Amino acid sequence: MTVFGLVSAVAGFVKVRYLLDKAVIDNMIFRAHYRVTSAILFACCIIVTANNLI
Repeated sequence: MTVFGLVSAVAGFVKVRYLLDKAVIDNMIFRAHYRVTSAILFACCIIVTANNLI
């Protein structure tokens, strides 16, 4: 439960940006890929750090 609490606390800082007036140079699949990949890597870093501190 502690690890879930850490990850849910950090999830509040992530915001969605609306790209209405900007040129889009990548498609939706690529954007989803790098957002999900960075979120997974960040969550894994939090989990490893939490396991080392407990």
